[in-house]
Amino acid sequence: MTEEEALDLVFRSFPTLHATWLTYQAVLEAMHEQNIQKFSDILVGYSPLRNAMDTAISTFSKNLAGVLESLRSPWSSGVIEGINRKIKQISRTAYGYRNQLNFFRRIRTQLVHPRIIPA
Repeated sequence: MTEEEALDLVFRSFPTLHATWLTYQAVLEAMHEQNIQKFSDILVGYSPLRNAMDTAISTFSKNLAGVLESLRSPWSSGVIEGINRKIKQISRTAYGYRNQLNFFRRIRTQLVHPRIIPA
């Protein structure tokens, strides 16, 4: 049995799973293409499936302005989020520094982009 045949068997057995998977794939495609119209159409045309996808679609609808703005923007906050995660990780690992300058030096040496934090 091929992977495609296995998926077809599962989807035939669980139609709700198939509908959820199709919705998930449509949302991913719309976000990847940054297609606002397609994303809005998915939200409007969604019918509740009584599973976790309902929560995700509800969250998208509640935060629609921010989601649409992120689709319009060519920029990502991924770099900043990564830097924040690394700083929090340093703070947890070090259990605090007595000297704040040493803490800033440690952050500067750990970051991939040290030019972000001035010397």
